[in-house]
This record gives sequence, structure tokens and C-alpha cells, in this order.
Amino acid sequence: MRHIYLIILLTFWAIPSLGQTSSGTWDDKTATYTNKAHKLSWKLIDELKWDGRPILTSSTLLKVRNDDTYILVKLGATHYVGPEQDAWEVMAFYESPDYKKMIDATAKSEGMKVVDSKAIKSQLCGIHANKLITHYSKYLSEYQETIHRVDHTYQVAVNNYTYTLSVTALMLTGDELKDFEKVATKIFNGFQINR
Repeated sequence: MRHIYLIILLTFWAIPSLGQTSSGTWDDKTATYTNKAHKLSWKLIDELKWDGRPILTSSTLLKVRNDDTYILVKLGATHYVGPEQDAWEVMAFYESPDYKKMIDATAKSEGMKVVDSKAIKSQLCGIHANKLITHYSKYLSEYQETIHRVDHTYQVAVNNYTYTLSVTALMLTGDELKDFEKVATKIFNGFQINR
């Protein structure tokens, strides 16, 4: 019963930005998304079965999930006009009280609370990136357990687009939280972008 609750929660949490691919090609056999227009590809962990989700936003390029691990992977692209941007230039926003209020509001709307949130200057494909990690939790009194949701997100600006890559998972225990760090890193390592 607990696993059914997690699947329902993951499904409804994802509804605002569902999508499999709005452009590009998804290969189920190799778990690889390729988008020639954006000059990128993303090879996910092919040992897992990834199910596509319908798209509800124009900025979503890819959205797939694995029901066995409760992992959801999304890729978004937002076009901007002007000179090439550096993701690190907007890092201050992710450390601001306004951003903290935003994630607190998101958590509250989902009946969860923010356990931890951090923003880190990082790199993705050799390009400056912002790495955002947010850990949410919710106590389920009917099961006398706390469930956890962890969002790992990278934002990188290249080719006049801001790309947002996220790997999200619902977990139950501290051990699963530790394992997810390794899995998320492995998933992000499959992302490639050409300038």
C-alpha cells in the first residue's frame, strides 16, 4: 500500500510539467534522448526501464520516470536573446530569501516541508552550472513513516538557451537517500551538449 501511495504522489507531483519529448528522439532500448536542434543528448541508466510522460509545457524537452526506483528525470530549455550568459552570474538568486520562500511555498502546496536546500557553483559538460539540491519530507501518520523527496537540478546557459536538468526521487529511508546521490550523479554524467 505504501508503494502505491508513493506512485500516486510522484504522478500528481509531476503533473504540472509532464512530458516525454517535445522535440528530439527518445530511444527506449538504449535509454538515450537526442536532440539535434539543441545539439544535446542524454544517456540515462539503461538498466532501468524509463516510461515517458505526456508534455504539458512548451519548454519541456524530455520527461521520463522509473517506477521501480521512483526516479523522475526532466530536461527543460528556455530560449533567451542577447549575449551568452554564465549560470554563475545568477547564483545569488538561489541563495536569496526570495528563492527560499519559493521552495517553502512549493513544499507547503504539496503537504511537505523543506529539510534542506543548497545551491552550489558547479560545472556540467565543462560549462559553468548551478547545482541545486532540495530535500523535502512528509510524515505519513497512517504508516508511521516519513517519506523523502530529493530534487537534484543543474542549470546551464549555452547556445542562447538555459537548460534545466533535474533528477528527482521519492525515498523512504536514510540508506536510500545515500544511494540516490550516487544514482543521480550517474544519470547526470550521461548528459552531453555541444556548443
